[in-house]
Amino acid sequence: MKNELFKEKFVSTFCLLFFILGGFIFIPLNIHPFAYNVGVEHNFFVISILIFAIVIFILLISKKRITIRLINIYLILVLLINIKSFIALFFNQYYDYSHYYLKGIITIFLITLLYLVNKYKVSFKQVGEINNIGKE
Repeated sequence: MKNELFKEKFVSTFCLLFFILGGFIFIPLNIHPFAYNVGVEHNFFVISILIFAIVIFILLISKKRITIRLINIYLILVLLINIKSFIALFFNQYYDYSHYYLKGIITIFLITLLYLVNKYKVSFKQVGEINNIGKE
């Protein structure tokens, strides 16, 4: 029995691409406005987000069942960080609106990915039914 995480193949491919490009490169750079003037704590935070993305990427490749929960936790955490950095930019006095567009696009992308992951995930009940097909 092939261990499948998602009903559609494009969601799995989309998640792999996100965690290659977004999780390793773009998201740690995106959370920079989250911690103005923090220093070492900010670096530990970015490194922990990066390590979390690497773990999820490895579990996506090995198709472990816990991966969907970890993806949900990661996406919700990054969404909260994105909202926090959006608020930090909003109260910044420089009136540079290019960051707002970027934060809006990232937020829409993360919400879309969260929706796709939860809509197309294979539930434990479906996995049990698939495993019992040839045993009768």
